[in-house]
Amino acid sequence: RRVKSYEVTLGKVQRMQVGWIYEYTNSVTLKDGSMGVGDVGHTMALDLSRSTFLENGTSTTVDGLEHSEGCAVRSEDYGKRWYVDGKLVAPFTEQRWTNTTKNWNVNAVHHMHPMI
Repeated sequence: RRVKSYEVTLGKVQRMQVGWIYEYTNSVTLKDGSMGVGDVGHTMALDLSRSTFLENGTSTTVDGLEHSEGCAVRSEDYGKRWYVDGKLVAPFTEQRWTNTTKNWNVNAVHHMHPMI
């Protein structure tokens, strides 16, 4: 069974990136702690610490993005929609989704996996 949407409730965190990774990405680059999901190609993430949305290493500011202990972050439809405490904060238009995933071979979205 594929995970198409997921939600996390934050505890006490300092740096929080919630996102998706395409399974063929070399996730070894993420293990040294200097980069996270969204900072490298074939990944996307909502970065609550920097109030940004990250796509393949490119960031877009999300105005008014705040988080605290206990807030819920939800991603739906493989990252097309993002919510913080029930408020839609980062929706994708079909064109933006196509541009973000054009080199991912995302015809097979079952290769995408949640990553925190």
